[in-house]
Amino acid sequence: MIKFMLGIPRRFPVETALGIVFYINSIYCLYSGSKNGDILLLYLPLQALTFWLRRVNMAAYLSSFFLFVPLLVFDIKPFLWSSGFFFMYLLAWMLLLVGNRKLDNHSFVEHAAHVISRMFVAMSVMGILSLAVVLIISSFIYIFEIKNDLDAYRYVLLFIWIVLAPLTGFALISKDKPHVSDDNLVTKVVLNYILTPAVIVYTAILYLYFIKIVIEWELPKGGVAWMVIGFITSAIVGSMSQTLLNSRYYDWFYNRFTFIAVPPLILYWVGLVHRICMYSLTESRFYLIVVGVLMTCFVLMLLSERTRHYQLMTICTGTAIILFTYIPGISAKSIGLYCQKQRLEKLVIELDLKNVENGDLKDNKKIEAIRRDSLLNRKYKEYWNVKRYVEQN
Repeated sequence: MIKFMLGIPRRFPVETALGIVFYINSIYCLYSGSKNGDILLLYLPLQALTFWLRRVNMAAYLSSFFLFVPLLVFDIKPFLWSSGFFFMYLLAWMLLLVGNRKLDNHSFVEHAAHVISRMFVAMSVMGILSLAVVLIISSFIYIFEIKNDLDAYRYVLLFIWIVLAPLTGFALISKDKPHVSDDNLVTKVVLNYILTPAVIVYTAILYLYFIKIVIEWELPKGGVAWMVIGFITSAIVGSMSQTLLNSRYYDWFYNRFTFIAVPPLILYWVGLVHRICMYSLTESRFYLIVVGVLMTCFVLMLLSERTRHYQLMTICTGTAIILFTYIPGISAKSIGLYCQKQRLEKLVIELDLKNVENGDLKDNKKIEAIRRDSLLNRKYKEYWNVKRYVEQN
């Protein structure tokens, strides 16, 4: 084990150098209060990209060490509160899962399961190491009656989680050949007796709700869209998991899932289209359109073995995230803001607010008229909600 750990810097030189630089920066920011501390939140995505480039192109791999340098110049705090920050971490995971070469379904799912399990093992080992280090330092301080200074804990724990944790995860991913099968009891129980039965029960719940909607002839609740996303995602993961199993009890369900998913997808699209027609596009609603298109395409891809390609699904998802999150003009934020500005102008005209500064009604007669008219009152509240959205974005 010691030999394995000592060999990591030689096998992953850029990742090691990046970890040491960020460790030093974290110590510096801890005591100086430097604004460069925000960049630490981009550390893991940068490490994931560097690790992925290692087997793609050596020049790009070596150059990736300097990616963080331009970020030191900019104030990245606004980005940390945007959807782009969340999606950056999602893309980092996708880079690890998608691999560096074209894989068939079995190889891709085996690789993805291998990556997740190795990272879990690495984090577990680092957690145990952290606990051991804390106990050792605490005992040393207590026995020798040393002044209880938190610096020792900070230095060691930061080194463990900034330098050792990602490097150990990368080393474990690279060390073992991916191999997962249902010979493993945990794999068999989770995939055959927890995941798919849960998806089937969820299918029944959504079908009952669909029947209720049809009978009562009402629109789906807003939260149903997120339920359908969770349902379709879980079903795709369940379908992927079948490639790992020797005993495939649920092929009857996943082979027909394209048709099974039709009622939930109808619920999704009817609710989404209604809200877009009522309130126009926002950033979140545009993302829901993108997710809906991807889900619909992926469900159609599950129809046959020839079109069922899980690695391609992952690549398409990552590409959509990049296009509609980071490309100006076509990003979800840009499109949502444009649509809400159009909606704001329309409301200004309908409420005759063009000559009123900031839309604040000074004329008591106008205020009374709006209060007496429920439709105008609702539109005025809508106006302020839209105005607030535009100002915040």
